[in-house]
Amino acid sequence: MRTPTIIAAAAAALVTGAGGAHAEPYVTPTDCETHGGAGCAPASARVDLAEPNFTNPTAITNPLYPISAIHANVMLGLVEGDAFRSESTLMPGTVTVDWDSKKVAAVTVQYAAYRGRQARGGRA
Repeated sequence: MRTPTIIAAAAAALVTGAGGAHAEPYVTPTDCETHGGAGCAPASARVDLAEPNFTNPTAITNPLYPISAIHANVMLGLVEGDAFRSESTLMPGTVTVDWDSKKVAAVTVQYAAYRGRQARGGRA
């Protein structure tokens, strides 16, 4: 078995409900990254329409991404008939990243993905 290869290490502060007080939207309410634009929440319920305000950037509070509670996650499945494995690991400590000319503390999550026994970069 091959040693897992780190595909990406991303410093990410995953904060739910983050929103800024800017007059202009961060993205337009019509931008929806779902296929065909269907399935987006109403603009009043979206948190991606304003620039994020990192009031507690190292707290990962998204219940759909509970990496801070479990520290590691392995997901198994199939992608177009090929075996797929995704691994996420919360790394210890914090890092500082530059965000819009500001220094922001962030946690680091190591991510690796494999499809058909091969390490994958970017998309599976």
